[in-house]
Amino acid sequence: MPIATGIDLTDIAPFARLLDRHGGRFLDRVYTLREQERCGRNVTWLACIFAAKEAVAKVLGTGLNYLAATGVDLREMELIADDLREPARVCLYGAARVRADELELREWSVSLAHSRTYALAMVIAWPGIGGVERPQPSQKHP
Repeated sequence: MPIATGIDLTDIAPFARLLDRHGGRFLDRVYTLREQERCGRNVTWLACIFAAKEAVAKVLGTGLNYLAATGVDLREMELIADDLREPARVCLYGAARVRADELELREWSVSLAHSRTYALAMVIAWPGIGGVERPQPSQKHP
């Protein structure tokens, strides 16, 4: 497979509303424990990580509908970012990892950016010689 790309632009404001309305339930449904620890309740970071998950799903060609046969769960894609100014690392689990293996996508590059109102993520993957980072999941996946 040649180089695959995905990009997503996400409005930050809905994340503040979701966090206010649903709190931990929202976080648990969308983010891994490790992502929650890194982001806390910082809506800018949460939106950036969500945009990156959308972009990864586009690279995988699956979409995020985990109820569909070809979809992946949001928590099967983990973005590890120590700082929004540094590249994030992609960790895949479950169906997301299976799909990446099927596509022979082993190298990933993620770039995150934001303004006051939008979060942007660009993801590039290719069949290089490395591998998707595969640490132990920070939580069990459905």
